[in-house]
Amino acid sequence: MNVFHSFLIVFLGLALSSVGAQIATRQETAEDKACGPRRYYNYARHTCLPY
Repeated sequence: MNVFHSFLIVFLGLALSSVGAQIATRQETAEDKACGPRRYYNYARHTCLPY
C-alpha cells in the first residue's frame, strides 16, 4: 500500500507541476473606469471597491 501511495503522490506531483497558474481577469467596464485607478465596480453592492 505504501508503494502505491508513493507512486500516486509522485504521479500527481508530476501531472500538476506542468499546470501553469492563470491570473483571473475580467473585462474593464465603463463603471470600472469611472471608479478610478486600482478600483472596480461591484454590481452586487453598487459601489466601487479597491483591488
